[in-house]
Amino acid sequence: MFGQEDVLLGYLDNYPLNDPKDWQISILKKIARWPLPKKQTNSKRSNYLIFGEALDWKLLAENISMKECGKVSDKLQSWLDLSDPIGGFNELQFKRYVGLEKYRAILSFFYGVTIERALVIDIQENLFKRLIANGKHPNEIFCNELYVELYGKTQNELWTDFIAATEKNNGLKGRDHFLIEDNIFTYWLFKLRMSFSEPEKLASDTRRGLKRISLIQNSHMKRLSNKFLNRE
Repeated sequence: MFGQEDVLLGYLDNYPLNDPKDWQISILKKIARWPLPKKQTNSKRSNYLIFGEALDWKLLAENISMKECGKVSDKLQSWLDLSDPIGGFNELQFKRYVGLEKYRAILSFFYGVTIERALVIDIQENLFKRLIANGKHPNEIFCNELYVELYGKTQNELWTDFIAATEKNNGLKGRDHFLIEDNIFTYWLFKLRMSFSEPEKLASDTRRGLKRISLIQNSHMKRLSNKFLNRE
């Protein structure tokens, strides 16, 4: 099975590199120095680190800006929203600025949240097409089929297992799904799938997720271009 860096670099082949800006480099260096929390909490502003190992650096960049300036500037928000998973830098630059420890945690987030969510979307779409072809409409059973196919249990069963497995050590409580950061659940599902999948299946699912990410990104960029071109 290919490594995490191979996955990320293969995905970045679809992106043009940008010339690093001093203010962007400054933010990455602040991320390198930022002390990470030692445990999971329910606070949205501390969920940039999942289970002490997967770092959402873009959310952390927003947190740093809020702490220092009381807001997230339009310039910063635009960069975070429109740039690739490593901000338009090349891999060596990005790793140097954020440091090896943070870089590895960022790879874990890309691998376990970004790709995992794209994989779920891809399977969801295929199941939807299969239902429509058979003259059926999506319902609760459709949602269960999605999760059973990927993780072996229904969504509610997985959520129950997730709460039981995480609340003791990470401060999570059995609250409504929408009140807990979705990234945490997604990463937990990724770790679960890793525990029982064969390496060949993991590699295949990763490629599937990457392909879906590229489709989503291309669609997003087309919408942005159309919005800009149609601006009066």
